[in-house]
Amino acid sequence: MTRSDRPAGSDPADFALPDNVRDPRVRRFFEYWKGKCRPGRLPGRGDIGPHEMVGFLPYVILLDVERRADGFRFRYRLVGTEVVTLFGSDPTGQYLDEAAVPQRYPQVHGRLQSVAETKRPHYAILPVPLPNRDSVYAEILTVPMASDGETVDLLLGIRCGLTQKQTPSPPHRP
Repeated sequence: MTRSDRPAGSDPADFALPDNVRDPRVRRFFEYWKGKCRPGRLPGRGDIGPHEMVGFLPYVILLDVERRADGFRFRYRLVGTEVVTLFGSDPTGQYLDEAAVPQRYPQVHGRLQSVAETKRPHYAILPVPLPNRDSVYAEILTVPMASDGETVDLLLGIRCGLTQKQTPSPPHRP
C-alpha cells in the first residue's frame, strides 16, 4: 500500500497532540513515540528501549493486543510504578476485562479498540475511578505499536495524575 492509498490520517506523521497538554511527560512520551515512527509505518516493540524512556518510564503501560473472532482482548504486559500508585493496583499480566472496574470496562475497552483499529493515538483527561477518594484526574495518551509496521499488536501508553491546579474546571452552573 503506498502512502496515497492509505486512509487520511493513518500516517504516523499526521498525528498531533493538543497544545494544552498539562503534564510535560505526556508531550515527551508522544515526541519519543513519534520519533520512532517511520513514514507510513508504526514502531514495533523492538524500536523502543526502557533506557530511552527514563524520564517517563514509571508512568508507562504496555498492553498486548489480541485479535479474536469475537473482538479484541488486551493484556497488561507492563505497568509503571507511578501508574500502580495512581490507580491503586498492579494489573500486570491480567487482561483488561479481569482488571478494569466493571462499570468503566466498556469505555476503556472502546478507547483501546479504537487505537488498535484506527492506528491513531488517543489522548484524554479522565477521572480516575477509585472509591473513597476525592476527584483525581489522569492525563492519558495511548499510541499504537506494530511489529510489522502495519498491524497493531501492542499499545503503549502514559498515565499521569494531575494536580488540583491542572485538572479540568467543573462546568459552570448558574
